Amino acid sequence: MKRGLALFLTVLTAGTLLCASGPAAPAAAIASARLTAITARVHSKGASLVIEATDPVGYVATRPDPLTIAVDLRNVNSDGVANSVASNAKSSIAGVSVESVESLGTPASRVTITLSQPVTHHVRSDRNTIVIDLDKPTGKPYVVPVAVAQSNLPGGTNGVAPDAMK
Repeated sequence: MKRGLALFLTVLTAGTLLCASGPAAPAAAIASARLTAITARVHSKGASLVIEATDPVGYVATRPDPLTIAVDLRNVNSDGVANSVASNAKSSIAGVSVESVESLGTPASRVTITLSQPVTHHVRSDRNTIVIDLDKPTGKPYVVPVAVAQSNLPGGTNGVAPDAMK
C-alpha cells in the first residue's frame, strides 16, 4: 500500500513538472522564427520565389484561385521582412504581399503571390528557405472565367448587375 502510494505521488509530481515546462519551450520557439527576405529570380524554365526565414519553419501552400498562391507560415513573425520582388515581363509573378495574421492565438504570417496568368507551381523547402517554382508563362492571353468575373461585380451582387436588382 505504501509503495503504491509513493509510486502514484512520484508519477503525479513528474506529470505536473512536465506540463508546467511544456508551454514554455514552444513560446521561446515562437518568438525566434521570423521572415528575413523574399526574392524572385527568372530562369529558362520559368521563375522561382524564395522565402527566407531565420529558422526552418512549417508552412501550408494553397491556391484559392488560378491567379493566387497563398503560403501560410505558423509561429513566424514577418515584421521587417525585406520584400524585393518586382513585376517582370518575363515572369508570371505580378506581385507579392506579406501580412501578419494570428492563428489560434499564435503569430503567423501569410505570403500572397499574385500571378499575371495561371501557371503550374511546385513548392519545396530547404533548411531556412521555402522555394516556389513557377513554370514559364505560355504567352497566350488569360481570360477570367465568367463565374469569377461576375462575382467581382461592384456592390457584391454575386453575378447580378446592380441595375437588374431594382
